[in-house]
Amino acid sequence: MNINQNISDNPADKDSAGFYDPSTQSFPTSLEGKVLFYIAIAFSVFQVITAAHLLDLPSQILRAVHVGFLGLLGFPLVCALKKQNSLFKILSWGAGILSLVIAIYQTIEYTPLITRYGDLLPTDIFFGVIALILVLSAAWIVMGYALTLIASIFLSYCFFGKYLPGIFQHRGYDFRQIIEHMSYGTEGIYGIPIYVSCTFVFLFILFGSFLERAGMIKLFNDVALGLGIHEEAQRKFVLLHLH
Repeated sequence: MNINQNISDNPADKDSAGFYDPSTQSFPTSLEGKVLFYIAIAFSVFQVITAAHLLDLPSQILRAVHVGFLGLLGFPLVCALKKQNSLFKILSWGAGILSLVIAIYQTIEYTPLITRYGDLLPTDIFFGVIALILVLSAAWIVMGYALTLIASIFLSYCFFGKYLPGIFQHRGYDFRQIIEHMSYGTEGIYGIPIYVSCTFVFLFILFGSFLERAGMIKLFNDVALGLGIHEEAQRKFVLLHLH
């Protein structure tokens, strides 16, 4: 029995994969899909030239642009793969464009933001709030409500922790201070996970995709299966690879 063929032809498996993880599908064949494909190409080129130090950027700008590209690509792509209606498509493209605008704003205002640290302008607060909302929305769309709920609870603790009793109470933080910490600098939403993502994880995924498309994974499987492994072990190997 060909296990690969059996699983790939099972409609339930396809529906399940599409429902829980739309990223397992390819880009749509429509005009929207082509636009998203070229955005992904631009994103990849940006990551490669920054990793190769052909373009050296401050860490804050690198992280902001990385998140901006993720939003620009992620919101419309997930919406398209889930086949949402026109309203959701408009909202997803609006969220994606806003993500890129925030990245551009942080790039242009990089030096002024440093000089006015601790005294943000209303415009800074506005873009900071939008950035937080977009990150929470992206987590909801891609990962489900659980991660967004947990993050929202901890974020609300910054605002309301001063009203809690005992060891849970803190001195309280100003709204501007919370937004500045969460949306600017190399902490908050631009912390260590984003740094690792934009410097290592993305490149591993990118070159892993190249290897997969080039047939290297199939080659590794064929070599392993060609070493005289008996049939039962072959089935276990294929199942382990698929899961």
